[in-house]
Amino acid sequence: MEVSLPEGLRTGNGYHSWGVRGDFTFRGFDAGLQYYHGPDLMPGLSLAGADYTNPLQPAISVEGVPYIISSSGFDFETIISPFVLRGAAALTSPVNEKENNEEIPFRQFEWVAGLDWTPGALRVTAEYSGKKILDFYESPYDPILGTEPDMQQLAELFNTPGFDPVEFTRLQIEAFNRLYNNQIHEYYHSAGIRLETDLLYGRLIPSITTVYNFTSKDLMVRPALRYKPSDGVTLSAGYEHYSGTSGGMYDIVDDFMKAAYFAIRIDF
Repeated sequence: MEVSLPEGLRTGNGYHSWGVRGDFTFRGFDAGLQYYHGPDLMPGLSLAGADYTNPLQPAISVEGVPYIISSSGFDFETIISPFVLRGAAALTSPVNEKENNEEIPFRQFEWVAGLDWTPGALRVTAEYSGKKILDFYESPYDPILGTEPDMQQLAELFNTPGFDPVEFTRLQIEAFNRLYNNQIHEYYHSAGIRLETDLLYGRLIPSITTVYNFTSKDLMVRPALRYKPSDGVTLSAGYEHYSGTSGGMYDIVDDFMKAAYFAIRIDF
């Protein structure tokens, strides 16, 4: 399968974006309103061509297609001692219609609620996020791109009278886009927590961040350690772990996204 991606969103290629934000500050309460219109940061995949003359070696061409979105959002932050409470909500709508455009995602409404808490030397950040897919309909097929498909099941499907392999390919690309954008299900719920503390008078700073999606069953765990042996020098090390159900996004990316890292930062 051949995949081509756009050259980028830069001046002269027909794409532009604009946004506006207003911040409001009151006693013990901050809020903001914002609006964005422009291309999404990641393109959607679209079927450019599919030739099944040789069904054992089909020629399939997929291209990345940028799409324009409009997004309106609201966020706030307030203090209810000993907690700092945060929340946000946003409605995102693609400009083009989704019907028969596999690269275009559904409209979606997202919300977030979180808190910060600092009991002593421990810093706790906890967050819940949810999403509702608007105008939702079930995908005709489960996504198989990036997985090991059941070849016997595929052979039976291709031998079904009236089966259209080109349309099946287009729907598979749409299913992968939905998987990537977390739009396989109508509702999504996830939660995350980050714990961080100071040891050795602030020279040693261990932390761990965990995010779990209750709908897709995707899990990310990121332990990290920072050490400051002297003023202006910081040593950092950590590990990123991804796991998920078979055929899920984290199951597909875990082999090349799992990573350990080490860094040295010198400020002068």
